[in-house]
Amino acid sequence: MIFNTHIENRTFPSSLKVAKVTPLYKAGPHGHKLPSHFCSFSNCQGFEKIIYSGLNSFFIRNNIICEEHFGFRRGHSTYLGIADISSNIFDNLDRKNYTRAVFLDLKKAFDTLNSRESI
Repeated sequence: MIFNTHIENRTFPSSLKVAKVTPLYKAGPHGHKLPSHFCSFSNCQGFEKIIYSGLNSFFIRNNIICEEHFGFRRGHSTYLGIADISSNIFDNLDRKNYTRAVFLDLKKAFDTLNSRESI
């Protein structure tokens, strides 16, 4: 209810303007020694999930996301994406056409940022 009020009023809670980031152990051998075995959790993530849920519902309801978008969508696994692109490539090969593709994987894009640098 609090988050929805902020969304309706187009305000952002001042307590969330500075994130408190906590490292959480996710998995990996050798215990808790390597940084790659941790993921970050911030106090903003609850608000982010509510905004994501609202935007996702809006996009689906208004048919904004194309069917060829497979990442991070329920019922649209990356395996279906691979099958779809493979089918297109094979169809083009049969027709002696070229295939061009651009692949973006942004899932870990922010893991590469140096946390010591100011943004």
